[in-house]
Amino acid sequence: MAGAGTRFNLEVAKALLSRLPMYPIGTLVELTNGFIGVVTSVSPSLPHRPVLKILGNPDGSDLTAPFIFDLADLENQTLFVKEILDDARAAQFISEED
Repeated sequence: MAGAGTRFNLEVAKALLSRLPMYPIGTLVELTNGFIGVVTSVSPSLPHRPVLKILGNPDGSDLTAPFIFDLADLENQTLFVKEILDDARAAQFISEED
């Protein structure tokens, strides 16, 4: 999406995102505040602002309980998905949770 409208045709980029979500359900991501979460839903109108179930604290300590975090909520507008966890990191995180 960073190149949509400049490097890529904006309408083509939007059409692609309408069929292929930026963050598919089940994707493990890290937020800019360090929390680790799994994507639980994606709004077609805001594909870059998924709803997450937060599973990990920024400092790596255990959560008391997972919680839902909607990046589309106004109070969360300064937070973004920093990165998608690669397979090795996701496997490590999942094995720690089990």
